[in-house]
Amino acid sequence: MTMLKPKSHCILFLFLFNFTFIQAQQLSGPRWILMSIDNLETGVVKVIGEHVRAELWFEGDSVYKGQFCNPYQGKIKVNQDFTCQLSTPITGKRKCMGFSDVETDLFKLYNLVNKYKMKGQLLYLFTSDKKRLVFKSEP
Repeated sequence: MTMLKPKSHCILFLFLFNFTFIQAQQLSGPRWILMSIDNLETGVVKVIGEHVRAELWFEGDSVYKGQFCNPYQGKIKVNQDFTCQLSTPITGKRKCMGFSDVETDLFKLYNLVNKYKMKGQLLYLFTSDKKRLVFKSEP
């Protein structure tokens, strides 16, 4: 059995702290554009059309904001194991011809998000009901 010296504990703690901080900060910065909503159980992919633009961005590691038909914002809690929770977003009440149902569905999915993954320019938000929201970072 190998015993860690006190310095080793500090280094390990700093590594884990920095890793957690870096992961949370990666979400901040770019605007993310919703590309699709995938049903992981059925394999059905709902591609978001060219005329519909749903944006999402993160401010620090506790607030998310976005714009679909209406601007919205909510709270996010990010954990070091890539789990996360998004609160139900607060939004305006403007009706949008043909998009209100899609926006309402998107907000319901945000509330079910429990995990995220980043790969290149893509952000994946996974929900507890086996859906995946796929976002691409805006240049």
